[in-house]
Amino acid sequence: MTSPKKSFYQYNYNELQEIFRQNELSLSGLDLLFTWHYNKKNYGPCLIDLAKKTQQFIEDNFHFDLPQIESFQESEDRTVKFLMRLQDGLKVETVLIPFQNKYTICISSQVGCAMKCSFCYTGLQGLKRNLKTEEIV
Repeated sequence: MTSPKKSFYQYNYNELQEIFRQNELSLSGLDLLFTWHYNKKNYGPCLIDLAKKTQQFIEDNFHFDLPQIESFQESEDRTVKFLMRLQDGLKVETVLIPFQNKYTICISSQVGCAMKCSFCYTGLQGLKRNLKTEEIV
């Protein structure tokens, strides 16, 4: 029985570097992968310009699932709320708040929140758990 795939987004660059080294994969492949996801903001696995061995390792060991935007609302004051569904079905909200011709962003770090802001879905559901790194990314 094989172990379940891990989220690519749970690892930082140094951790991925170590994984690549342990599996005798080219670090240039890691650079391509990191650029593909974090600079170019692609969501599917990078399989371009990678050695076949690296492509197979990525396919066998990582998934690239992200929370899904279930709904969004924009109010007259330009506040924008995104309700996101996590892999386990729980939901969190991210809110863009206009402030002096810029935006402040409230990003959930927990499912549920102790702040209990009346405008935010996350705060209304009571604290359930902390978000995983890949859910925040």
